[in-house]
Amino acid sequence: MDLPPNAGADQTSQIPGGASPVLLVDDSALVRLVTRQYLETWGYQVVEAEDGLAAIEVMKDLAFDVVLSDFQMPRMNGLELVRHLQAENPNLPVVLFTSVSSLETGVEALRAGAFDYVMKENLEAEGLRSELHMVIERALQWRELQAERIRLVEQLQASLEEIRGLNENLEKTVEARTHELRQALKRERNLTVEKGKMIHYLPTQVVDDIQRNREAKLALGGRPARAAVLFCDIRGFTPLAEREPPERTVRILNDFMTRMAAAVDHQGGIVDKFLGDGIMAVFLATGASPGHCDRAVQAGLEMLRSMEGFNEKWQEEGLHSIEIRVGIAAGDMIAGNIGSETRMDFTVIGDVVNLASRLERRAEPGTIMVSNPVRESLSVPVSASGPTPLQVRGKSVRVETWTLHP
Repeated sequence: MDLPPNAGADQTSQIPGGASPVLLVDDSALVRLVTRQYLETWGYQVVEAEDGLAAIEVMKDLAFDVVLSDFQMPRMNGLELVRHLQAENPNLPVVLFTSVSSLETGVEALRAGAFDYVMKENLEAEGLRSELHMVIERALQWRELQAERIRLVEQLQASLEEIRGLNENLEKTVEARTHELRQALKRERNLTVEKGKMIHYLPTQVVDDIQRNREAKLALGGRPARAAVLFCDIRGFTPLAEREPPERTVRILNDFMTRMAAAVDHQGGIVDKFLGDGIMAVFLATGASPGHCDRAVQAGLEMLRSMEGFNEKWQEEGLHSIEIRVGIAAGDMIAGNIGSETRMDFTVIGDVVNLASRLERRAEPGTIMVSNPVRESLSVPVSASGPTPLQVRGKSVRVETWTLHP
């Protein structure tokens, strides 16, 4: 049977009023009249249609809560209407109201999608009216449950979509943060490698300061500092360098500088620079009890003691014993970046620095010559002789000095 296009589509409007609208479909005008009276008595709004095709036309413009349809009708019977509505609007309950008392007919109707079926043997019978009323009420309740189910499903789908969106955002956020963390770890690894390399060329304190202020531009200038400055060199290095091949001389110097630098590091000092066959180190004062003079002197004593192992090693290779001398002075100075905008060194400058260099040159081999402020600041007993007034170049008065022995 040919059906109108879009028949049964949800393009309808609600019937005015608050009662549940029922579409009554029957080819008998008498049956429609009697049934309508009962339905209106029970409080339903009723719209009539004479067969299935007419019902479909009506439903193009109006929405119903229940369809009550006869089984045997011309053009489109009740079973065909059920199948059509089941395909177009499965949530609309259809109750078949039929005079066919065959069990097979009822089963066929239910399989086609009918909500229920009622035998219309005698419309005047009280039991029939009660059964019809009860079935329609159950159909309305089922429709309400279906509507609630649809609402809950839509709500669940909306929630799932929201959760899916949140998960996507979370995944993107985690991915972005993970990427940032990986990049940060990569930068830190690179900086660690760079720091390990820079420490071979720069004082550790300078490298740490550069890493703490990564974004800051390195600038020339310095700040006042209280520190002890140590100078140490090899006595008679020039004749040694003339006797030895250059490669061997470099090996000797590297071994010597390694031992001297280890003594400085052990006492918390900074290797300021290597000076040919010598070394300059700085011991900065920190806190209320600086101890910088103690640390400088202990570093000098370690240097002297380390020469025993140094000489034993090189004497096995035919080198004569080597002696060193150490000079230490302490006081106020300027510590900072000295040089040009393109090439600078971290160092200390001041009269104390010059004095420490002069004392080192005047010290006897195997001893440490210190200024009087260094001697007075020592908290650890050290074997010393003095004081000895010493005329130092650049000083108008003699400087009191002390000689320390290992």
